[in-house]
Amino acid sequence: MNVKQAEQFIQSAELECAEIFSKIDNIAYQNQYKVLNAFRNNSIAPRHFSGSTGYGYDDTARDTLNQLFADIVKTESAICSPLIMSGTHALTLALFGILRPGDTLLSASGVPYDTLNDVIK
Repeated sequence: MNVKQAEQFIQSAELECAEIFSKIDNIAYQNQYKVLNAFRNNSIAPRHFSGSTGYGYDDTARDTLNQLFADIVKTESAICSPLIMSGTHALTLALFGILRPGDTLLSASGVPYDTLNDVIK
């Protein structure tokens, strides 16, 4: 394939994918609008991105950013923390908050996946 044929092939592929790319762009624009709107509605400012004492008492930035995420995903509340590293970590925190040693956990969907299974043993 020479250069001219390669260029024609690329143009043809781009035309063929134009509708799909347009749909993807539309989703991106909608999500960007949703996020910017949530920033505006929650009056997000640079102060919300500064550090805190880490104790969490009256941490306006943390509370506001949690509400921001809740607004973006349209939920009642949310927890957004750079200290929660994965889904398993988030589930572990929740389970440790409600279960005590010796409690029985009933799984309605079958055996938990391997990394979570290690947590609840």
